[in-house]
Amino acid sequence: MLFYGGPMIDPAIKYLALVGPTASGKTALAVDLAEQLGGEIICADSRTVYAGLDIGTAKPTAAEQARVPHHLLDVVSPQETYSAQTFKVAAEAAMADIAARGRIPLLVGGTGLYVYAVVYDYQFPAGPRTQLRVELEHQSLEDLVERLWREDPDRAAEIDLQNPRRVIRALETVGQPRQRQAPLPSNVFLGGLRRPQDVMNKNIVQRTHQMVEAGLVTEVEAVVAKYDSNLEVLKSPGYAEIIDYLRGATTLPQAEELISLHTRQLVRRQLTWFKRNPDIQWFERPDELAVRAKAFLNAV
Repeated sequence: MLFYGGPMIDPAIKYLALVGPTASGKTALAVDLAEQLGGEIICADSRTVYAGLDIGTAKPTAAEQARVPHHLLDVVSPQETYSAQTFKVAAEAAMADIAARGRIPLLVGGTGLYVYAVVYDYQFPAGPRTQLRVELEHQSLEDLVERLWREDPDRAAEIDLQNPRRVIRALETVGQPRQRQAPLPSNVFLGGLRRPQDVMNKNIVQRTHQMVEAGLVTEVEAVVAKYDSNLEVLKSPGYAEIIDYLRGATTLPQAEELISLHTRQLVRRQLTWFKRNPDIQWFERPDELAVRAKAFLNAV
């Protein structure tokens, strides 16, 4: 459960929040916009926070990072946990610093909870009930999901039910009070990039192939050699499939096909999350979104 309050960002500071599913072109758009506007990017992505996970998370390239400053990349190692609450605190600090230097903050990412935590000033509940967590961690994911649908169907509809940690966290907070989401603050432009399905499918296939060509297998080998291959973050698209390939369970072409398939499934989950928010202004073309965002910043 979450609590919602008023915005923590200084209401005199205008900023952009750009969302959208994986492979929609958010990164390229954000870099172009930040470069044109004198802005800096805060990456709102639950995977790019991990150091060493670069290719498989489609982290902004070295060239993109050289064009404009990026914040909240590579902040923890893969075996560490990183929460939306931690992200919120760090993102707000980064945005305040960016604004204090006379630059424009751009909050950009596909992890909706991270973006909303900042935009709507989510107030997170108290820590976990330790005994309950011990109980939940000994149950299967199927049983956990069934219990969450039974005890809190609204929350079950909001989170990634393939992520055991998030399902457990949701169950830990069942019954805690929940307020209605606050109105969108007037100092933020919340824009979304949502490409046509055929474009998305083509982008996903191309993106997956580029990852493999760029050395995804070598990256996964290095990560697995250093850390436990059962880490939660390594169960996400781009890593789980290559780990299976390295174990001999699939061929590399099969792994590539599975990455594309699982990425499409991830995109559907992301869009399901975002479509419930009427505040998002959606665009199919990056240039149209850019024009609207600039008009917002220039408005008196």
